[in-house]
Parts: sequence; C-alpha cells; structure tokens
Amino acid sequence: MSGRTYHLTGGSWNNQTEVLGKKPGVRGTMVDDREGNVWFAFSNKVVQWDGSTYHRFSFPDGQRGVSENTMSVRGDHIWLGGAGGVQLFTRGNFYMMRWKDRGRPGRVSGLVETETGDLWVNGFSGISHVPAVELRLWLQDPKYAVSAESLDEADGLPGLSGEVLPEPSLVEAPDGKLWFATTKGVAWLDPAAFERNRNRVPPPVIISAVISGAHSYTASNGLTLPARTDSLEIDYTALSLAIPERVLFRYKLDGVDDDWQNVGTRRQAYYTGLQPGEHQFHVIACNNSGG
Repeated sequence: MSGRTYHLTGGSWNNQTEVLGKKPGVRGTMVDDREGNVWFAFSNKVVQWDGSTYHRFSFPDGQRGVSENTMSVRGDHIWLGGAGGVQLFTRGNFYMMRWKDRGRPGRVSGLVETETGDLWVNGFSGISHVPAVELRLWLQDPKYAVSAESLDEADGLPGLSGEVLPEPSLVEAPDGKLWFATTKGVAWLDPAAFERNRNRVPPPVIISAVISGAHSYTASNGLTLPARTDSLEIDYTALSLAIPERVLFRYKLDGVDDDWQNVGTRRQAYYTGLQPGEHQFHVIACNNSGG
C-alpha cells in the first residue's frame, strides 16, 4: 500500500514523503546500517538518508524492483528481497540474483549476509543458504546462477515464512545466531555449527537399468544394444542416508548433450532420435548439503 514517511526531530513529527522524491512509489521497507544511514526501499527506487541529505537511486531503465518487502545491509551491500526474489544494490548499481534451482527462493521476507560472507534467505519455499564462494562468483559475474542449500520442514524448520508479516522474518543476533519467524513458530540456527555439521560424504551413483521399448538391460560398460535402437530410458540413483530426497543429479550423454543437464531430483534420463554409434553416459550427484 502507499505509505507516508515521518521523521521525529525536535519533538515534532515531520512528513518526509515529498522530500524522498515526487511519486516515490509504493514503500516496501526501511532499515538502518552500522554507519547510521537509513535506507528506504520503494517500488521504483532506493533512497539513503545520511543524517542530513537524501540520496536517491532509481532502478535502471525505469524498471521495478523485486516488490521490496524486506531489506538488509552489510557494509556496502544493500540487499532487497520480495516476491520477485533477491536483488543487490551496491556502489550505485543494482544486480538481480540468478539461481540454478529456479524454484528458489520463493517470496522473500527476510535475508541476512553474515560476517563470513554467506547469504541466508527466508522465503515461502523455506530457507536458502548461498555459501560465500557462490556469492563471490556471482559478484564477479552477475549472470552467474548461484547454487544454494535448502532447509525446510524435513530439516526441522517449523513451518515456512509467512506471505508478508512479520518483516523481517530473519534477523542475526549479536552472538551470530540466525532467528527465523515462520507460520508455526520461531527457530534459530548457528551458522558456525551448521558448517561443522555439513554432510561431506558425496553420494555414490549407480546406473540401475537401461530401457528401450519393452526391453530392460542391466547397465554395464560396453553394453551393446540391438540395431536401430533410437530411444532410451536410463535409470540411475545414489545412496545418501541423510535426507535422500534432497540428492540432486545432473547427467550428460557424449555426442548428444552439449553440456550437463541439471535435472534436480529426477532419477531417469530420456533420449529419442539417437544415431548409431558409441555413446558414453555420465551422471553425478550431490547430497543434501551440496557435496
């Protein structure tokens, strides 16, 4: 909804709405930083108040932001979150975060960049954790799609983030713990302990069957299929005892796929129109911690 902004000074409330700029757009949220600045997020711009002057930064080419519902500041990183995902404003430029998992992060209601450089996001699809190394790769190339770990009810999170309130739904305590507000309560997580307890065992992958038409073949190196076989289903799986439904796969068939195919949790590969010749199939997996 459209809102007004007031500043209490000298015992009086002063309407600052017009000072922020004509037609400032729908106000999303506001936050302060360690230097004493106050940041305002609108549907069409970000505004910084440094204690004496308002500095306005419009989205490029008149674009709208991510429907700013929450924001967080770490150094010169001003993080914006909303229904459109996650956006970073830094050093006068805006960058939209890209995700390898297109289902991430959902409607965002809280986000925090920790001192270690990791980004934590609380959204309607659960918690997304972007490790510092992924964040650095994205900052070097904004077209890079980040990989993120996911945490939800399977990990003990009580419920999910609310649609709008409370905002922010994620805060960092002075001791470094992260506190999450959900539809079913409040939960906390110690990022340091989380890193120590990450699953570091890569899941072993096996190809369980190769299927063509009504025939199923035992997978083996050097498998020879009948002439004129032009369609295949390749079934594979991986062993991971810690949340097996979180195992993610990608595969590639030499001579057919130009690059790795990211298929999430799917455990089958399908090919049609295959040409005669030798083909080598590769499949790899990562566990619930991305390892």
